Amino acid sequence: MLDLRLVSPLAKVFPDAEPVHALTLKKGSALRGEKYCFQLAYCCNTFVRGPMKLEVAESPLKKHIRLLRVVNVATARMGDVVMRKPEEQVGFERTKPGLFPDLLKDDVQKILYADPLVWYAVWVEVD
Repeated sequence: MLDLRLVSPLAKVFPDAEPVHALTLKKGSALRGEKYCFQLAYCCNTFVRGPMKLEVAESPLKKHIRLLRVVNVATARMGDVVMRKPEEQVGFERTKPGLFPDLLKDDVQKILYADPLVWYAVWVEVD
C-alpha cells in the first residue's frame, strides 16, 4: 500500500521519519508572480517491483505544474550542532549525521522508486 501525504514546502521529509507537517489542502493562493509550492510525501509498506511513473492528471493547470524529485544528501558532519551544549541545540531538526532532503532534481521521465518503509518526497510547483 502507498501512503501519500501533502506536506508544507517549509517541512523536511526525512527518509526514516513520518512527515509531521501534513496539510489538508482544499485550495491555495499565491501572490502575483509567485509560485505556489507544496510537497507530496510518499511511503510504501511493501516492496514495489520496478519504478513508478508520476505524471500530472488532465487539468486546466497541467501546463503550469512542475514536478521535482527531492533528493536526500548524505551529511557526515554536524559541526555547528555538535559544538553546542545540549541546552543550546534547540531548534535543530536533527543533531546526528545522516540523510537530509536537500536537492531538487528535474527528472525528465518522472520515474520514482519506493523502498519499503522509507519516506520520499516530490516537490510540486504551480506557476
